Amino acid sequence: MALSRKQQAFVIVATTAGGVIEWYELFLYVYWAPIISKLFFANDSESVSLMKTLFVFFVGFLARPIGGLVFGHMGDRRGRKVSFVRSIFLMTLPSFAMGFIPSDMGVAAPIILCIMRFFQGLPAGGELPGAMCYLAESAPPERRSYVCSFSFYGPQIGVIISMVECYFLEKYISHDALTSWGWRLSFIIGGILGLLGFYIRRKLKESPAFMNLEKENKLSKKPIIESILRHKKDLTFGFFASFLDVVGFYMFSVFLGIYFNKVLNISHSQNLIIAICSMTLSTITLPFLGMLGDRFKMKRLLVGSALGMIFFSYPFYLAVTHSSVLFATICELILMLLLNIQFALLPCLLAELFPTSTRYTGLGMSFNLCDSVIGGLTPLVALFLTGRIGDVATFVLLIIVSSLISLTAFSFIKERRLKLINE
Repeated sequence: MALSRKQQAFVIVATTAGGVIEWYELFLYVYWAPIISKLFFANDSESVSLMKTLFVFFVGFLARPIGGLVFGHMGDRRGRKVSFVRSIFLMTLPSFAMGFIPSDMGVAAPIILCIMRFFQGLPAGGELPGAMCYLAESAPPERRSYVCSFSFYGPQIGVIISMVECYFLEKYISHDALTSWGWRLSFIIGGILGLLGFYIRRKLKESPAFMNLEKENKLSKKPIIESILRHKKDLTFGFFASFLDVVGFYMFSVFLGIYFNKVLNISHSQNLIIAICSMTLSTITLPFLGMLGDRFKMKRLLVGSALGMIFFSYPFYLAVTHSSVLFATICELILMLLLNIQFALLPCLLAELFPTSTRYTGLGMSFNLCDSVIGGLTPLVALFLTGRIGDVATFVLLIIVSSLISLTAFSFIKERRLKLINE
């Protein structure tokens, strides 16, 4: 049974709620990393303490593939709603806890911080793949790309909210206050937002595609094993097709803000304003790009996006190398818009790779593995390459390489526009 437009709108709101919480907290951790490093790794040098803090950040990503398997299996066996409700609730608890972890407990403090990041990443592994799955199965074929384009709406809104919050906290609260309690307030607010998302998500109904499968008694008994044995190629294609998506997201939302502060001497406040504007523009355009995906071939648009990223990487490289703030900002906005095509259309393409019986698991395995290993390491690899080679704009190579990898994957994926999502 097809959902009405009103029901589809509620599904979009409920599914994006988890993404808001996940990426709100994620950006906060990165932005407050200098403060967290001084509090929890006070005995180390500034560079060592920051690296340890970023490693703790990466620990949360290591948990995502595990979470993708756990919640993917749950979603394919017991229903999308069960998995979705539990994931947002379990993701909320560590957010609250991080706001109350004492930093004066010696070695126990960073260990607890690391544990909280792990248990934050575990349910997060079921969030974005679950959103792609739920939205794809709740949309009519002629609007599937449009509805799926909201998969990244929650993450981007979460980043925007956290950026705005950081901007005002830094502007109106002293540094001493930020160090003592301001950064903690951010995570407590994240916990409150999570409870609100949990309340909204409880009102979700099961996806029509899953209910049809359940009525026909065709649910997979072992979705993980079945995905590995029967859908190896699709898992591989999904992993490599996600390269540009995840590398681009962490490059523009996490790495550049920190890096430009050092290379281009842009203040934290200016960085935040630029990032807020680019992310807001990106978020606004997502549904319109999704509409294009319903009118034209998604693969052509995705290929065009990747080629455009390669082409505009060189002007971006020149802008950073010559420390041109205006030129670098313009190039960054162009690259963000091109990358936005990936954000808008990739969820639908990935969802159509897998049958309903193993879709949640398949998406959780392929996307999460790429997101955690490749995306989570992107900021560290970018810093390493730049420091090792000595060129301030070496990180641009990651954009080019990830574009080429995704282009290769797209060439092997057959677009299944006529394929019913409930097959």
